Amino acid sequence: MDYAMKRRRTASSDNPGQFPKVPRFGTIASRHHSTQTHAVPSHGTALINLMNDYARLEESGPLFRLHNINTGELELWPLDNHPEYIAASHTWSESVFSPSLHFEDCFGGQGIKAVICDRYPHIHHAWFDTRCIDQNDPADKLEQIPLMDGIFGNATCVVIFISRDLKTDQSSVDWLAEKIEGALAMCLAEAWVEEGANWQNASGRRWISLAMEGLLRLASTPWATRIWTLQEYVLAKEILWIGTDLKPIKIDDYALSALPDICNTLAIEECLTPKFDVLHGYFAGMANARLRNIDQTRIMELPGNRSASVAVDEVYGVMAASGVTVQPMSDETKGQAWSRWCAEAVNTGHLRWALLPTSSCLFVDGEAGTCAFPRFLQRHKLSGISSLNHVTPLGISEAAHGVVTAQARVLGSVQTIRRLGRVHEPKPGRIHRYITLIIFAKAQWSRALTLAWTFGGAGLGTRQAKAIAQVLVQSYSRAIWSISRGDEDSFRPMVSSNFQQRVWNDFMAMQHAHMLGLQEGVGYACHLVRMGSSFPAIPAVFVTGDRPPSGLLQVLDFNARTPDGRAVLMVVQRNESAGHKESYHKVGMTLPLPEAVAEMVTTMPSREVRIGSYDCSVCRRADKATERTNDADVEKYVESLTQSTSLRLLTRQQEALRIKLFSERPLLRSKGNRPRVTRIRHRQLAAIFRSRQSKLISAI
Repeated sequence: MDYAMKRRRTASSDNPGQFPKVPRFGTIASRHHSTQTHAVPSHGTALINLMNDYARLEESGPLFRLHNINTGELELWPLDNHPEYIAASHTWSESVFSPSLHFEDCFGGQGIKAVICDRYPHIHHAWFDTRCIDQNDPADKLEQIPLMDGIFGNATCVVIFISRDLKTDQSSVDWLAEKIEGALAMCLAEAWVEEGANWQNASGRRWISLAMEGLLRLASTPWATRIWTLQEYVLAKEILWIGTDLKPIKIDDYALSALPDICNTLAIEECLTPKFDVLHGYFAGMANARLRNIDQTRIMELPGNRSASVAVDEVYGVMAASGVTVQPMSDETKGQAWSRWCAEAVNTGHLRWALLPTSSCLFVDGEAGTCAFPRFLQRHKLSGISSLNHVTPLGISEAAHGVVTAQARVLGSVQTIRRLGRVHEPKPGRIHRYITLIIFAKAQWSRALTLAWTFGGAGLGTRQAKAIAQVLVQSYSRAIWSISRGDEDSFRPMVSSNFQQRVWNDFMAMQHAHMLGLQEGVGYACHLVRMGSSFPAIPAVFVTGDRPPSGLLQVLDFNARTPDGRAVLMVVQRNESAGHKESYHKVGMTLPLPEAVAEMVTTMPSREVRIGSYDCSVCRRADKATERTNDADVEKYVESLTQSTSLRLLTRQQEALRIKLFSERPLLRSKGNRPRVTRIRHRQLAAIFRSRQSKLISAI
């Protein structure tokens, strides 16, 4: 399409507030025309030419508007045939593009012109949502939302507006990047043993801390809290950051991803304080999504710290970057939009979203759910702790009405051995793996040996398993003492020989990723018994929600494999309310099993199974049991518990963590100057505490 014809589709320069009409296309052709359109020419030939122009525009595909910086006019362009342009990523609350100011006078306009002058002098167009989308037309918004992937993905550069002075320039950024280049290379090559000491001390540590402080200036702004800006960052081909000092800077995306990992691995404590949490969690995940280090759909797990002025935008505002989109609907709740997105993800081959850890509650924030998918408010936690990145289905997978239909291998039954409990978290999100396993063992040799086999993998020998079990048993009192003093960071297990130390170090090195799946659920040690096989049972750990499993459990393989080839299986229970004989309720997922197990199960045939339902009989029974819990009983148990223990009252968040541990470890009483461990029978209380945790905390 030639530029002369294109220019006829611009808004009048006398009235730049008008929007050029976007011809309707696709499934939304029935939408009414905007009232802000050009006058129809009276001359018949001109009218025919105008209609032909619109016809050619419609044939070219979706259309969007660009702001011409030279003329101040809005121009209509096809999404696949347009001039180069700059796209702006900003938050509305900061009035970056104030409607009361001319483009040249507002922060946004000045920033775009500074970027063009500094780096892109040949560009004459810009896209910013405050003008390029008709904010007074809800239908236009619904029409333009699905185009965000193309709008930001096709932009020559996306400029991120930060409403503060960044106190730096490109030369300073480049200088610091050169200083930490070796640290980033170390992280990429995982050369921690060879290079780690150079960055834990002296100047290397100082450069890393300085870089983290610089990134924190970007993260502690309103831009980092909004849903829409997340996908704008991920979709961009090129990114520049600009503050109120109007000095555009470019930052290596890998630094955003690697620096928090370096601080965690090398224990750079000054960069592990709460103020850096946003960098360790959501900013690092945002960078990983942009670098394609994770499956594209996993961007949906990242908006846990972000919000939107319209609730449903928490789904709409990021789905374009996931590669899976649903058509926006008016008057839809975010729970309904999330359910449609999950179904569409499975229908397009992303079965991983049906294989996440089980939600602890199926009725959250007024939204009824299904056991097949995570609830919307829990998606970032459950997806973040999953060891799965991408799952290749065994066949065609489909999802509709809360039911997932897919091919799976029915491996056999599950024999639950014992309840292990929850992880020990001295601080929210910080799992203490040593103490968790030691508390699971409870100083009992049989428990400790079971843990060694189930967490140690197939390559563990008998001698190594006994060495691990011995460390678990003999370290129990020391672990309890550390918990009572709140000094878990200085805890060290009791190791009695060099051999034990080597085996223990290797064993714990496996647990960094292995135990993530326990962070949002309750673990159970079990044996997986294969159908019609003489092979011995496979020791495993499966994780479920707050409700303890009951009835006959089976195990299914959906070909879910971790990046290093380990198998993750689904534990299920038959759904009696469904007419299909292969309908199941999802109880939970196993922790990753060794590659040898993955190779062994691939020889078994697969068949079609169905997971989940909005009227699942198992879910209904569990919900009714929860409803029968008596509030008065809860208050009574809370009162008796607070009287019978010496636990001091903490903040609500700290007390909630203590409550989670009530059934995982014995409580403490003091006897003289020495702590004495007393075992209190309170498993029944713990079940009530978990089902009514919010009421319990309020009562305390």
